[in-house]
Amino acid sequence: MPRCVSDATYEIANISLSRHAEESAVLVALASGAMALPEGRKTPRCIEAVYTTATPCGSCRQFLLEFATEDCMIYIDDQMEGPEIYRFQDLLPRPFTAEKQLAVSGHVSAGDA
Repeated sequence: MPRCVSDATYEIANISLSRHAEESAVLVALASGAMALPEGRKTPRCIEAVYTTATPCGSCRQFLLEFATEDCMIYIDDQMEGPEIYRFQDLLPRPFTAEKQLAVSGHVSAGDA
């Protein structure tokens, strides 16, 4: 499987003017080549787990969606109570994805999205 390189081009749906910790961690992994780029994809889907001290904000959830595997888990440990564990899909049940938007616009069939 090819590895990402620093001069690679990535398509990311959610770009803002500042970065949060979750986004920064993913961008560092991309820049260092730590994320494998599957054949035919412009964005790797390789985040299997996220460890954090607070629930990721909406912007971070959308950003993580670009890279999360279908069975990605979120571990939240705020040190006050025991760690909480969520499926990423449960934190973002109706995500904004390019595939869904193409289906809505009629560019692909709903079965393809």
